[in-house]
Amino acid sequence: MVKYGAEGQPPYQWQMRWLEQTLAAARGKGYDHIIVCTHYPLALRKADEADEYFNLPRSRRMKLLELFHRCNVTAVFSGHFHHNAHVKDGDLELITTSSTGIALEQMGQPKDPLGFRIVKVYPDRIQHKYHGYDDLPKSLTL
Repeated sequence: MVKYGAEGQPPYQWQMRWLEQTLAAARGKGYDHIIVCTHYPLALRKADEADEYFNLPRSRRMKLLELFHRCNVTAVFSGHFHHNAHVKDGDLELITTSSTGIALEQMGQPKDPLGFRIVKVYPDRIQHKYHGYDDLPKSLTL
């Protein structure tokens, strides 16, 4: 059974409308960066990769990428993959962060260490680095 949201639309349609409106409003405010956070990664190796369990279906991914480029999104951070991945699509970064609790072997790659990503946002750039629990910085400069 499909649950319907605003104005009787299926969830995908009203969620996309909300996202388009929210990103357009953010773009209009002139922020240095617009960042999107999702659970599912858009892509793990390249923007037009094949559909698989760990990425969004290509048909929806391409619509989101077009929207993100149009709205000047700087970065998309996601998880779900339990492994680190990084894709550049023009100026847009798609950053997937491994798990803080359970690491998995994925696509023939060894497990990433358990940890978290530190993201620093500056007016002219975003810096991010994944740190395993055994490799945590002693201090941070912000």
